[in-house]
Amino acid sequence: MNRSITEILELLEELKNSQKIRIDTNSLSEEKIDSYLLYGPATAQALNAGEIDILERGERIRVKEGMLIVKEACALANQELRKGDTGKLELVAECAKEVRKNIPELLDHFPLGVFHTGSGTATNMNANEVISNYAHIKQGGSLADDQSLRYQAAHPNDIVNASQSSNDTYPTAMRIAAVLELSRITLPGLHTLRASLEQKAKQWEDEQVILPGRTHGMDAMPIGAWQWLGGFVGRVGEQIENLETSLKAMLELPIGGTAVGTGINCPDGFDDSVVKYVNKITELEFKSSNNKFVQIAAHDSFVSVHGVLNTIGTILLNLSNDLRDYSAGPRTGISEMQLRALAPGSSIMPGKVNPILPEMARQVACSVAGNHTTITMANASCGHTQLGVGNPIIIDDFLSSATAIGEIATAFANNCIKDLEINIKNVEAHLGLSPSLATVLNEKLGYDQVAAGVKLSIAKDMPLKQVFCEELSLITSEDYDQIVDPRKMV
Repeated sequence: MNRSITEILELLEELKNSQKIRIDTNSLSEEKIDSYLLYGPATAQALNAGEIDILERGERIRVKEGMLIVKEACALANQELRKGDTGKLELVAECAKEVRKNIPELLDHFPLGVFHTGSGTATNMNANEVISNYAHIKQGGSLADDQSLRYQAAHPNDIVNASQSSNDTYPTAMRIAAVLELSRITLPGLHTLRASLEQKAKQWEDEQVILPGRTHGMDAMPIGAWQWLGGFVGRVGEQIENLETSLKAMLELPIGGTAVGTGINCPDGFDDSVVKYVNKITELEFKSSNNKFVQIAAHDSFVSVHGVLNTIGTILLNLSNDLRDYSAGPRTGISEMQLRALAPGSSIMPGKVNPILPEMARQVACSVAGNHTTITMANASCGHTQLGVGNPIIIDDFLSSATAIGEIATAFANNCIKDLEINIKNVEAHLGLSPSLATVLNEKLGYDQVAAGVKLSIAKDMPLKQVFCEELSLITSEDYDQIVDPRKMV
């Protein structure tokens, strides 16, 4: 008998409704477990050790996916190298793949939160136990069967975990999860944002939109709207390149290092074989680490790659601040740009619209900055001799940033930059009032005379042209118009 996933899910639901309890044991103790749950005593012990529930912060699906990819690839590698019963290993690979593809329906069986054993041992054993019990059910067994019978299909330690240790599987799963998120969510989002910025900049260049410049919050020389936005095109593009370059270090997997990096209980060629199957499953280009002590003892690559994410956060914060300032109004602010109205901005003030996406992006940037501190400290202070033990919080905060950056970048592109408009009336009005336009008169009149004219213009609230051409009679009207032309200043 070989049950399908549909049949297995139905069977688990029936057991759940029965509300029965079973008792599983391991070398430490007996544990009472709800009869429908696929996990075993090690997972139950991790939960009983002290569950910390921060906003129901469960272990991310991407981490579970990464670990199940590792289990599938390891089973296939062991089968290829004939390390163990090849029939059982084939079953493990099949079950790991089936569970991975149905994680949303099987979340009850992966109950761990973010905060547990620093090496990730609980996550590794959770996967081992789930696959073991799943294999028994798939072959026609029942979770009500004696534990020794259930483990005959694929023992969680001897078969599912063959040639492995939590100390190399979890760091490997971390890197798979991180690269999957970066390649599927973060980088596509950033490419979308860059393209949107570039397209809007090109539109404004074609329209020759010139903005009043501002430095230190004060009036400054004019700038092309396309030049202002082009700066962000360059900054985002530069960080895309940095991200693509830095993540290459994450492609090195420590699988095969087992407990401390020496590869104890691991057959020759296991690491390369596992990586081959990981690449086949993910369609990415991972490689076996030549120095597995590096990735088992520490996670420097996570600190460096997240540093790029943190930099991107600062760029989004800068852009958001600019857009919030430019769109402030509509009557009493600068109001030189208009953001797309996404929702009413107030429950009491009719007609008010808020800069929703810039405010969302600012919050993402703050969250990423906080995550960077956590990842840095977890890597620096949670490493002890041969093993890093801040792994769960490192990968959780890393994925938090990678996901948030990718998603806010996409939303920013589609719902903010794409429909961003210039309020040309206000732009031209402000441009004509800017005293910094007089800067171009320096070469003709000298700095001191221009400074005196600007001071007089501000004091008497008079247009620059009137001051220089009439009040001070320093230049003719024709010469003034020829020189003080904002279009020639950008």
